[in-house]
Amino acid sequence: MPIKAAVWPAALLLTACGGGVDRNPDDSDTSSSHSISSSPSSSSNRSNSSANSSSSSSLSPSSSSSSSLSSVSNSSIFSSASSAAPNNNELSVIYALNIGANEGADLNGIRYERDDFYRVSGAENGVDLNEVDIEGTSEDALYQSQRYGNYIYELPVTNGIYNTTVHLAESWAEMPNQRLMSIVVEGQVLLDNADIYTEFGGRFQAIDLEVNDIEVTDESLTIEFSASENNATASGLLVTSAEGERREPEPMPEPEPGGASAGCDIGAGAPQNLQVPNVLLTLPEGYDGTTPTPLVFAFHGRNRNTEEMRNDDARTVGSALEQNYVMAFIKSAGGGYEMHVDYPRFEAALEQLLTELCIDTGSIFAMGISNGAQFIAAMLGNDGAAERRFAGIAPIASSYQNPPWPAVPALVIHGENDTVRAGLGDADGSQDIQQFVESNNCSNNTQPYTANSCSSLTGGGNVNPGCREYVGCDTPTVFCQHDDPHYQNTNHGWPCFANEEIFKFFESLR
Repeated sequence: MPIKAAVWPAALLLTACGGGVDRNPDDSDTSSSHSISSSPSSSSNRSNSSANSSSSSSLSPSSSSSSSLSSVSNSSIFSSASSAAPNNNELSVIYALNIGANEGADLNGIRYERDDFYRVSGAENGVDLNEVDIEGTSEDALYQSQRYGNYIYELPVTNGIYNTTVHLAESWAEMPNQRLMSIVVEGQVLLDNADIYTEFGGRFQAIDLEVNDIEVTDESLTIEFSASENNATASGLLVTSAEGERREPEPMPEPEPGGASAGCDIGAGAPQNLQVPNVLLTLPEGYDGTTPTPLVFAFHGRNRNTEEMRNDDARTVGSALEQNYVMAFIKSAGGGYEMHVDYPRFEAALEQLLTELCIDTGSIFAMGISNGAQFIAAMLGNDGAAERRFAGIAPIASSYQNPPWPAVPALVIHGENDTVRAGLGDADGSQDIQQFVESNNCSNNTQPYTANSCSSLTGGGNVNPGCREYVGCDTPTVFCQHDDPHYQNTNHGWPCFANEEIFKFFESLR
């Protein structure tokens, strides 16, 4: 099947989800079209490469930025780059996603939403942002963010026929063959081990790749991104259809109180010296391999490690946390946690622990300090991981990420004068707690929350935990704005009362 470039007519009408901005006709892109020929059968190592052989696809550096983008008729195959698309007013926008960004963007009168439908699928994934000018478009914002790695989108749709456009720009490679990537949509090869730097004019060029007439029969539009050299990349997705509709996605699995993991079937033979990659693991005294036991993931601060987290920062040795819970101190790949590397490592660790230990699946918790606390929030919503398996979280000295996310019980601990966070404008944690207030649908009213005082490790002075509970929330939300100067007198450390209160909070959720 030939793949050709197309030039779009202006002002084609979309019938749904495309309320846009008026565009200046003088902003139209005058760059030349780029045509290539290919065939699905030329793709090696791809299953179903001949599927949907009747579909049509088009590749171009960018479409005219003066038009409101609409896809061509489902039955159209362009015979040349200069062919005009037929007038089709029946297509609706099903998905328009701004990949890798924390907010939406506009392109050709269509509002591209923040990407909330991304699911990690067994490979690294991540986000990068660029603030450079993008050639071939007057709407740089969509192409300035990206997701990179090897990953799969499963977009929930009704069964039907769909057109898909992938927007991207080469922002990393500086010479040919530094990135070789493929894109497959429902088994139809859209890009086959291509060097987009060479094929589309170098760096920072707006590229729009379209494949039409894709039939979905399993209520999920599957788009696979892979690379044989470096990482695959994408900046935006547009899905349109004349007959199909967006379908509500299947909910992420929620914790089931009292649930027993697969490892409980191993019984008393469960390994006491289990080795989990990237994890420092402790088991509570009396762990017998048959009783479902709560699990706590602990995430360290930047440039720290698991031993320092356990022994020096969180100081959990001998605490009620270690006496009663399985504790998994997980190491970041680099100095700090990054979604594209560390979320897959977390998922692999969780899967192994559930398989080889007897875990209470309704009592999986997370706690973290500084960068580790930010990673917890990122897993909940920022980068689309949409983690829903935590029954409760305890972030310490975090910062504002990008809420909202589905409600999760939260004990948020932050110094009242955190000099490390002062540079981000959040010395007192008011922004930190706000993301949980918003996500948990709390009112702005609070009530007293009892927490025991303690003696600081820095100077031995009496510490006021400063805890209060928000009212009207969908789930428990507690904020402890403490005055412990611990961690080099920055008020940024793990306060002396934290372990006791975290244990008490987690126990209240069981």
